[in-house]
Amino acid sequence: IAPRGLEGEKTRRCVLRLENAMRKRVAEGAAGSLFSLWDQTARKLTSPAGESLAPTLDPARAALKENGEVIDCDATLPGRLFVHAWKIVQARKAHSLREDIDRLALKLSDILKADFARSAAGRTSENLKASVGRAHEQTFDFDAMSRLLARNTVKDTLPESRRERINRVLSVLRSQRFVLPEGHGDAADAPLSHGFIYENCADALAAFRNRLPELIELVKAIATAELEIEGRYLEPAHDTLFEQFDEDTLGPKDLRVFPDYLVCMKAGEASDAELATLVDCLASGLPLKVLVQTDDLLPPLASAGGRFSLNLRSMRLASMALGLSDVFVMQSSASNLYQARGQIFRGMAQTGPALFSVYSGSAASANGFSPYLASAAAMQSRAFPAFAYDPSAGPDWASRFTLEGNPQPELDWPVAGFAYADDANQRVEEKVAFTFVDFVACDPRYAGHFARVPREDWNNSLVPLTRGIDRDAVMTPEEVPYVLMVDDQNRLQRAIVHDKLLLAANRCSEMWRSLQEFAGIRSSQAEKLLARERKV
Repeated sequence: IAPRGLEGEKTRRCVLRLENAMRKRVAEGAAGSLFSLWDQTARKLTSPAGESLAPTLDPARAALKENGEVIDCDATLPGRLFVHAWKIVQARKAHSLREDIDRLALKLSDILKADFARSAAGRTSENLKASVGRAHEQTFDFDAMSRLLARNTVKDTLPESRRERINRVLSVLRSQRFVLPEGHGDAADAPLSHGFIYENCADALAAFRNRLPELIELVKAIATAELEIEGRYLEPAHDTLFEQFDEDTLGPKDLRVFPDYLVCMKAGEASDAELATLVDCLASGLPLKVLVQTDDLLPPLASAGGRFSLNLRSMRLASMALGLSDVFVMQSSASNLYQARGQIFRGMAQTGPALFSVYSGSAASANGFSPYLASAAAMQSRAFPAFAYDPSAGPDWASRFTLEGNPQPELDWPVAGFAYADDANQRVEEKVAFTFVDFVACDPRYAGHFARVPREDWNNSLVPLTRGIDRDAVMTPEEVPYVLMVDDQNRLQRAIVHDKLLLAANRCSEMWRSLQEFAGIRSSQAEKLLARERKV
């Protein structure tokens, strides 16, 4: 809302100052809606002269259209965001299922009411009087009306077997706990609906199995109700069909109208048995949405003495899920979740199972590093790349798999311009890649894996890190790769890197190239064919 140029500069600076203050408050534990945090923070801001900033901030406040809850990028972000998305999708499904059940129950009740009205009991003087209402009680002789109707009673009332079947179906529809009627949960004696959010797959699987008989009865009741309302229920044939209907007959079309189960689990806390259960659940096609949150990608220092490798549990799960072909799979860092919101909602709306693997970066906060920056660095460095596989998007991998969101996905490592002043205070610009080693360098726990080279020892034997991890480059024994760093006095430094990190970077690069193959980027098969054609 600020005009361009100097005229709007005051407004822009005030709003940015407010935003910065709000971010700080949230990082310190403040919670609330955007409007409430805005108002609380704005009241404490003043100009250098001590004047209120309200006149400048109020127009921006009035222009806000959304008032959602403000949350920080911390350890709780993935769980809160995915529960929020799950609830939105499930609310739509629940509303549709509730409407269908209410419609069927109403029409079945109408059938019974009409049948009762045709029966002898429905034509007694008392029932006739009740059907007319008090306003006309003195107008009619209900005893005479009852005798007259009794002589002309229609004999085609419902067969007893059909009446019992409709009553049984109505009982199932009214007692089910998958979705409750509007306002039904407000009553003190109202039954509680089933819960669908769990912390591990074993509990979710147990709940699904325990409710399976109830689910089957409800599916049968809905199908029976539709047939009864349309007058197409054939007792011998349909009785036999529904008697044989069991969990083996239950299919994806039956399950997709019911709420899905959501599991939010921590990769670092899950046992091997729990991870095996997760894979089994995904392979079985159960209506399960699973968030696997990784808080720390780097291995504990105690185990880093040997071969250095990432904590790859969640990434291995995602890779295994890709092999199941009919499971929605998404991997992303917490810093990229807002940009990936479309993929999140597509996965939540998927008929079958879905796996979401997210790196929160929250372990970095213990070392004074921002979780947001840690998670962004992990994605930027290919340590935890973003990808999505949607089995419903098309018939082939080109349609289903995407590396959308990753910077410069066609390259091994993203490259950006870096400018600095040399010893003569002259501007120098160069292209610098952000690699896995740069990601590790952000973690102070691994400072011992780097050694600063004094400026007087800089020479031609020091080569940029990318040369040391380039699959096509050949290094001489004299060459030593280095990574650029900036010290606390804002001076550029070169640091040589432990061989373990170089090997880990090569493994990280190999994993990234595999994802590129899936996405059709730099396909090795295509490159071979092209090379063969060129020779010809």
